[in-house]
This record gives sequence, C-alpha cells and structure tokens, in this order.
Amino acid sequence: MNRISGFTLLELLVALAILAIVFIVAIPAYSSASARSDMGVAESAIFTSINNAVNFSFTGGTRAVLCPSSNGSSCDNSFDWSHGWLSFEDKNANRERDAEDKKLGSYDKISPDLHILTSAGRTRIAFQSGGGNFGSNVHFKLCDERSPRRARSLFLSNKGRVRVAESPQTSCTQQF
Repeated sequence: MNRISGFTLLELLVALAILAIVFIVAIPAYSSASARSDMGVAESAIFTSINNAVNFSFTGGTRAVLCPSSNGSSCDNSFDWSHGWLSFEDKNANRERDAEDKKLGSYDKISPDLHILTSAGRTRIAFQSGGGNFGSNVHFKLCDERSPRRARSLFLSNKGRVRVAESPQTSCTQQF
C-alpha cells in the first residue's frame, strides 16, 4: 500500500494562522527599527555637516553657512530641515549661496516620516572663520511617526560643539 504524504487542510490553516501572528508582531517592530535607523542617519548627517562646516571655516579662515534646502543648491527660508540641507562657503557674508561660493555638501530628504526642525529664527547657521557660529545656540529637533516621546534633540553651541539629548514631549510639526 502506497502512502501519500502532505498537509491536511487543518494543518495548513494552523500554519497560516501562526504566520499571520508573526507578521502582525514583526511589521510594527520592523517599522520602529526602521524609524530609529532613519533618526540615527539624520543625527549622523547633521553632525557631519556641522563638523565639515566648522572645520572648513576654521582651517580655511572663511565663513561657512549651513541652511535648509529642498533642491540642494540654494537655501530655503524655513526652520524645517526635513527636505534636506546645504552647506557652502560664504565669501561675501550674505548667507546666500552665490556663484562664487563653493558648495561643501548637501543632504537630501532622509525619510518622508522624519521631521527636522530648528529653533525660532535659525533658518541659517553661519560659522565664523574661527569655527564658532553667529547668534544664539541652535536646537535641532528630530521627530518621526512613532510619537513625540521618541523625539531627539541636537544642541549646537556657539563654539560649534554638538550634544544630543532626549527631547521634551512637544509637538513635532510646529516651530519651537
């Protein structure tokens, strides 16, 4: 007598139910891990941009500017850095990228779910020839779709140093 091997309908339904439970648990975990990763990439990119601008201004003896930019070639007049940013040499100190200003770098939008905002009045960060920045300290707030409780803050001092901190529970869509 030949024996036929295979699954019964009941075994198949149990296996599909187990797979469904695994997917229900795994998808939110993957989404959260992806959001954490995007936030880490953004923090690293901001650190790198600031350090490059500080180093360029210090070693080159000239001013450098960091600003939000949605096109990678000119500054936006906004406190929202979510669409990307740009750094450039500012030879004539007008805080705008002119034809003779050397582009130091640019970053595109990192994630559609990540918001990057700066403190009020800080649409541009200008670094002096000594590496420090003009004006008050700058507060970057990074938020994603998880919740305002998961927001991160980067603080840039006038001396060009950056520190990271957990952000207070405030709105991630408004200027602060």
